[in-house]
Amino acid sequence: IVMSIARDLFYRNIANKIENKNDADNGIKKVLIFNGIAILVLLGNGIIFYCILISGLENILTLYRMLIIICVIIIIQVFIYCLFFIYFTPLYLIRNLTFSESLKYNFHLCKSNKARIFFPMLITEIPILAVNSIFNRIPYLGSLLNIGLSVFGNIFIAALMTIIYLNVEYMDRKKDVEKTEKDISDEELI
Repeated sequence: IVMSIARDLFYRNIANKIENKNDADNGIKKVLIFNGIAILVLLGNGIIFYCILISGLENILTLYRMLIIICVIIIIQVFIYCLFFIYFTPLYLIRNLTFSESLKYNFHLCKSNKARIFFPMLITEIPILAVNSIFNRIPYLGSLLNIGLSVFGNIFIAALMTIIYLNVEYMDRKKDVEKTEKDISDEELI
């Protein structure tokens, strides 16, 4: 939880550095709200998974089926996040928008920009997960290396997501300005 809060505060700090802003509001309230919602979602998932597992304790075959159901639920949730909410985290944490405004703008950005953030994140996550699985096989030292890699990975991914998000937002705003200028020039011709 502490690492998640630190990472989320880091999003805002990276954006402020890139945009040369001196933001007095460091966004602690938004980060705490965001992480509180994430904790509630995780607790809800935990309760659902616990109930599924308890119902599968009759025999080992049923237990395996329940574990498969849990894995499918997790895959579906990740898929939904990647399709519909991939820009929400940096958007909500960086910009001074409400929750609903962030959702609306996130959906707007996701319409044509999913691949711009998804593939770099995937390419970054796979090596980190692979190295973490190797470190898990080393007793004691592996745990320390995993912690170090997790910290580095979270910092790198937060920086990468922020940069990609700011680029996509800039391109979206630039497209809106060009459209507005074209509409104005079309009106002048009439």
